[in-house]
Amino acid sequence: MAVTKTGYTISGSPKTVAVFYNAASGPTEVTFSSLVADGSATTATTTKLTLTFDKDITGLTAGDIALTSVTTGATKGALTTTATAGVYELAVSGITAGGYAAVAVPQERGIPL
Repeated sequence: MAVTKTGYTISGSPKTVAVFYNAASGPTEVTFSSLVADGSATTATTTKLTLTFDKDITGLTAGDIALTSVTTGATKGALTTTATAGVYELAVSGITAGGYAAVAVPQERGIPL
């Protein structure tokens, strides 16, 4: 690196320095361990899905989550954190039939799951 400034004569410039890259500081490994729907087939329509990971995911938003639910009509809403580390609640609405929903956090989010 060279340092110059008008009106100054700087000796000892340029200098070289080693620059480091720590490959171990890559993405944090996270495990998606549980998905639970509230509601019941006989008493209440599902309004939220509880997603559990083994640790918090900084900056995780509903936009990072893929919800696939072809037969139920479910659409995702807001994602909120809970008081428990690694536990998030995803609001769902628009459910018109019972069935199954799949939830994924694509690895493109930078989180190997």
